[in-house]
Amino acid sequence: PEPEPPPPPMLCAMIPREPLPEVLSGRQVSEAGDPFLKWREHRMAGIAGIIGACGRAQGPALLDVMLGTMMYEPFYTRASHVDAQNAWCAGGVSIRGEFADCLPARNETGDILLFLAGECFLDPGTVSELHAKGHQFDPGNASVLVHLYEERGPQFVRELNGWFSGVLLDAGRRRAVL
Repeated sequence: PEPEPPPPPMLCAMIPREPLPEVLSGRQVSEAGDPFLKWREHRMAGIAGIIGACGRAQGPALLDVMLGTMMYEPFYTRASHVDAQNAWCAGGVSIRGEFADCLPARNETGDILLFLAGECFLDPGTVSELHAKGHQFDPGNASVLVHLYEERGPQFVRELNGWFSGVLLDAGRRRAVL
């Protein structure tokens, strides 16, 4: 039998509840009805990414545009990661000094990365368990979640409590968890 075709390229951008600004789709809009101006009023940090074949060629430039639309406060920070082999580009904008201001959060070997917007609260016993198993992280930021994923796999999300969106990239397993 023939192998299954690869899934189609997928664009995933986690931004405020409004649709992507029309400036990203290439359509011209008048200043009077510019949805970008309305969208920008939300002023939220967030994550953005491209997963799939278009991530190899166009991904870095498109990711730069998506992250750039979120950088409208001087206290925001930005980070990105491009992995051509796995065909993904991901990044995030976070608020300096907040839970997600460690992007991308990485494990000790650097093959698992997390981009997160928002905040999570873990049970103190879980944090202690991770430290006891030798994981190195700052319990006050999102880096703890990468190590929880190492121990629990994709089921780690069942232990999360908070308001957040994120993408975890596991290069070793060629897995993206949204």
